Amino acid sequence: FQNFPNPFNSSTIIQFQLAQENKMSLDLYNILGEKVQKIVEGFYSKGVHSINFTSDKLPTGIYLYRLSTGTKSLTKKLIIIK
Repeated sequence: FQNFPNPFNSSTIIQFQLAQENKMSLDLYNILGEKVQKIVEGFYSKGVHSINFTSDKLPTGIYLYRLSTGTKSLTKKLIIIK
């Protein structure tokens, strides 16, 4: 799912759904494609999950977040406005 709200100031919620239990990672990249932060990593059960992401240490800008499992990868855009 797309994060909400987007754009955001201090925090946003990133939701994702897994069809089966899987190891996944959620990473944040700047617009140049450089990895800025690992948001979460670990095993998650089947179903919908929500991550509360805070941008306290990041400047205003456009970022990409990538959710990766062993077989799939999905990238979405988020915008931080301070």
